[in-house]
Amino acid sequence: MSDIKGANKKNAALSSLKNVLRKLLNAEKIGAFTKFKIHFYVDRALREDAAGQQANLQEAVQAATFETELRRKQEDGQAQIRFNDMRRESGLKMMKMVFKKLKNSVLIGALASIRRNQAVDQGGDALAQLEARMNGEMNAQLAETKKNAGISILKKLTGHMKGGMLRLSFMGLVAERTQRKEDARKKANGQANLNAQKLHLDLQSAKQGETKKLETKLSAALEENAVLRAKVELLEDLVRKGDKKSKDFVTELRNTGYATGMKTMQKVFQAMCAGSKRGAVINWRVKLVGVPLTKKQLVARYKNNIAPESASALGMLRSAEKMPALPSPGTPGIGTTRRVATHFKKGWLIGKMAEEADLTGQDLRGARGKGADLRKLCLANVNLSKGELEAAQLSGVNLTGANLTGCCLKGANLEGADLSGACLREANLDGAKLSGAKMEGASLDYASMIGASYDALHWATNGWLRRTKIGAVNWDDFELAGADLSGCMLNGASLEGVDLTNACLTNVSLKSATLMHARLDGADMKASNLTDCNLEGCTMVNTNLAYARYSIDLMRSGVLKGSILGAVELQGKDCQGVQLENCDIIKGNFRKAFLISASLRGSNLSGADFAGANLRGTDFANTNLTNAQLKNSICLKDANLDGAVLDGASLPDDVKGSRVPDLVIKAN
Repeated sequence: MSDIKGANKKNAALSSLKNVLRKLLNAEKIGAFTKFKIHFYVDRALREDAAGQQANLQEAVQAATFETELRRKQEDGQAQIRFNDMRRESGLKMMKMVFKKLKNSVLIGALASIRRNQAVDQGGDALAQLEARMNGEMNAQLAETKKNAGISILKKLTGHMKGGMLRLSFMGLVAERTQRKEDARKKANGQANLNAQKLHLDLQSAKQGETKKLETKLSAALEENAVLRAKVELLEDLVRKGDKKSKDFVTELRNTGYATGMKTMQKVFQAMCAGSKRGAVINWRVKLVGVPLTKKQLVARYKNNIAPESASALGMLRSAEKMPALPSPGTPGIGTTRRVATHFKKGWLIGKMAEEADLTGQDLRGARGKGADLRKLCLANVNLSKGELEAAQLSGVNLTGANLTGCCLKGANLEGADLSGACLREANLDGAKLSGAKMEGASLDYASMIGASYDALHWATNGWLRRTKIGAVNWDDFELAGADLSGCMLNGASLEGVDLTNACLTNVSLKSATLMHARLDGADMKASNLTDCNLEGCTMVNTNLAYARYSIDLMRSGVLKGSILGAVELQGKDCQGVQLENCDIIKGNFRKAFLISASLRGSNLSGADFAGANLRGTDFANTNLTNAQLKNSICLKDANLDGAVLDGASLPDDVKGSRVPDLVIKAN
């Protein structure tokens, strides 16, 4: 019976100890919740004041740490007091129980007292272990709370810095691309200089080789001329020594006229021996009054009509390995014009000098005169279409009204030539010399002038370069205000600092060209090609770029501010951060475009379509959005629409309800 009572009392003591420990645990949980609330308020303060977040965070953490330590000390003191009170009450109860037991049995009471003291000692040890474990859990929870607070703060900082980092990365990308293009341009210029030096050396060596060849040809021509003179003297001697019959025949031929002479000549040829000496003489004299034969026919007949008995007299001619052609004799009644024109057509003037002749109005289509010297010819109104006049000498030649369509004049010398009213459509003028040439009224449509030399400023100002292929010229700092360069191909050209104010540049190709710091205000660049064009520092106020080809990076650079872009096609494009302020973009297509943080401030966007476009952070301040389609756009309520004109524009319902005071809406 006494054992049962002792067990019940022991259970009662343990139950009271559990209640005390449960109260201590509840107090610790209240302290942890208080620390969580402190960190929550610190995080909210950081969210409200981002500018002073670091200083406020340090102060909040210090305050929270101080308050937590103070609260922990207070709670520890209260727990210690409660524990002391509990031990004192337990001791009193034990003493009462001991005294009661002593009344019955001193021995049983002493034993029970010893057991109670042991239980108390064990409870004190368990309480110390529990306190140590609770302190470790509190420290771990405090560290975890600090860690979570730091992570949250970093997330907020990352969110605030994201926009700035994107802009910084874009600016770095633009700078890197500009530097890369500059390095490529310098490398290309260096390579071009090396190629030019190499070409110069090659030209010098080629000139030396050509000079030697010309000297060899000249010596051969002199020798041939000496042989020819000997032949002519021999023939004249034969004519002088001819018999009376030959002289009478010549006289009769001259007196009876051309027709009678030809009949008589046929009779004489039939009567003469095939190999007589008279045959060679008469054949030669007949050529002086009849229709001239070709050189090939003349040589053939001359060989066939040489008599065997005259071999001793003409042994010198027979012994030659290759008998050169006899010169074509002058033909009375035919004229120089016909002869020169015939030689020109058949290519007999290639590399030679033409004699003086007037070829005005002649049809010389497909004529060949490569390297020929044509300075003594008059070629007014001549038809030289599809001709081959590469490296020809035409300086000072009269070519007024000439048809040179598709003519190859590559490397030709046309300095001082009169090309007024001439048609040079699709002509090849690469490397040609055109300094001082008169070009009034001339047509150079689709002609190639790469590497040609001319007064670029004068030609461009007068509009003579329209629709020509010019190539990578160097026109840095040229004053070309109002110039007409429509349709020109200027790929890779250097136009740094050039003044093209109010110039006509429609359909011009400026692919990979450099126009750094150029002035393009008011220029008409409709349908121009600006692919990979460097426009850094350019001014393009009121520049017409309708239907022009350019990259979205050019839009982001801000160079196109104030320009006329027309109905641009940007459907589904990534246009994040584009700078198109004060631009004219009437009826632009922005369907499903990505226009986050784009700046369209002050632009004319009447009739533009923004269906499905992401407009988060887009700046539409003071923008004309008359009749614009904005109903199905995304995040329009997050865009800046202050002062925007929305006459007849379709808007989402959320914008109509919440943003009406900020907009200028007249009708819908």
